[in-house]
Amino acid sequence: MVIGNMNSKQPKYNPQPQADWDTYTFEQYINEEADLVAFVTVQKVEDKPKINKDDLDAKLSTLQLDEILFNKLPNTSIKNVLLDQATEFVQPGEKYLMFLTKKGEYFYEIGAEGKIKLNGGEFKTHIKGIEGEYTQEEFAKQFEVKVEELKESNSGN
Repeated sequence: MVIGNMNSKQPKYNPQPQADWDTYTFEQYINEEADLVAFVTVQKVEDKPKINKDDLDAKLSTLQLDEILFNKLPNTSIKNVLLDQATEFVQPGEKYLMFLTKKGEYFYEIGAEGKIKLNGGEFKTHIKGIEGEYTQEEFAKQFEVKVEELKESNSGN
């Protein structure tokens, strides 16, 4: 007696890469993690060349820096950056608020809230210390206020 269908094909296990993102507070982003915080527009997205055949299907995206809110990098005149992503890719033409760190020649989004997409004219953030829904202008103002508060608390005033 044969049980089951011997010719049935087993589905191949081929999971999509997933990230278990860290979560940071606004203070951690600014004091510890972020090299650059900016409003960006995605110019183009390309496949990242694989060095090893087992490498993930990563993408490299050119981001136009529309407005820089925070910059710890020595080069203050940058206009575009190259974003390296392995999952949850940005889309060409879309606008985002991004918290980025630089490693080598590439930038990487930081944590669960490192990439916030413009949706209905607003950026919705869950970052502790600056959570809410903001237009770009509103967020920029609130960001400036929060950075000043951090500077004051860090200097002991």
